[in-house]
Amino acid sequence: MATRAKLPAEEAELERLLARRWLSRLRREFAILDHRYDLKLRPPVLALHHGLNRLGFWQKGRRRLSISFDLIRQYGWAATLLVLKHEMAHQMADEQLGGGAMPHDEIFLAACRTLDLPLAFCRAVVGEEALALVQRQDGDSHPTVKRLRKLLALAQSDNIHEAALAVTKARQLLTRHQLSETDLIGDEVICLPIVLSNRRVSGVTRRLFAVISGFFPVSVIESSLYEPWLDYEMPMFEIFGRHGAAHFAVHAWHFLAERLETLWQQQRQSGNGGQRQRNSYMLGVLRGLEEKLAKSQAKETGTAARGALIAAAADPAVLARLRRRYPRIHSRKLAGRLVVSGQYEQGIEAGRRLKIHEAVAQGAAGKLLPPGEG
Repeated sequence: MATRAKLPAEEAELERLLARRWLSRLRREFAILDHRYDLKLRPPVLALHHGLNRLGFWQKGRRRLSISFDLIRQYGWAATLLVLKHEMAHQMADEQLGGGAMPHDEIFLAACRTLDLPLAFCRAVVGEEALALVQRQDGDSHPTVKRLRKLLALAQSDNIHEAALAVTKARQLLTRHQLSETDLIGDEVICLPIVLSNRRVSGVTRRLFAVISGFFPVSVIESSLYEPWLDYEMPMFEIFGRHGAAHFAVHAWHFLAERLETLWQQQRQSGNGGQRQRNSYMLGVLRGLEEKLAKSQAKETGTAARGALIAAAADPAVLARLRRRYPRIHSRKLAGRLVVSGQYEQGIEAGRRLKIHEAVAQGAAGKLLPPGEG
């Protein structure tokens, strides 16, 4: 690490502990990325340095790859991974692609594309705005979501309260206003992360993501993100889709997660408030919501219900974006779950009454599902 003013003993010891942990994790992240993209890079000498003038650097002669300690501390692990990819692209350009006369030339950019690195992180200088954006990842202020909110406020039919039909109705209204579908879904395919607050992923949480991916034009990938201050991985779900649709799906997920907990708090007042009862009730709510969405979709479109109105899997741009990020991706089928039939049936009835329009009209920020078994 670079030389700095001497720190108090306790602070210096804490920094040394964090540095050991973070270096160990960086080695693991390097190995994960190398395997994911089939790079076959030789592991470099990994190091940490202080300051934000250089977020990271690669030294070809010494085979040294260094990441800023202060980058991790100030901007978190998601930004750190992008800077790590940037430096790995330099290593790849030098050791596998023949290098180049300039450090950020076409050879380097080709390595960046292989690592699925966003353009903002391919530049010689990564701006404060790009780092802050990685921290925020918040779609509430996005103009597409605001436009959807205003359009849905015009609707009087109860069908507008359905999550799946929100996108359809917005498209119809956009057409009436002589706006293109691109204004609704956007040309850009993006990935938005939802990091959970609990280390264990419950069956209810996975089912909720299945509902979102089934009725919104997005694809969902389950992964994880290292928490540098706690020194363990947190579950993360990544939403892939067109710009407006991805933001809208994330917005709806937060609303539904909060509403599930609110409905359960009301239900548990009748007694039988154990974990199994909670999960059964919430799974029932989601089942009821799915049935309601399917019926409304069939009525609105005149066709049988079959999931997302714009299937993400049918969009080659979404599929290509997903494959670039996870070239070795595979799917698995989850087993069914035993439920308490009484709570499950009551949950189904509550789900059929659930109205999604409040997620748009009120701009609910939502909360993650609280810790729970599943």
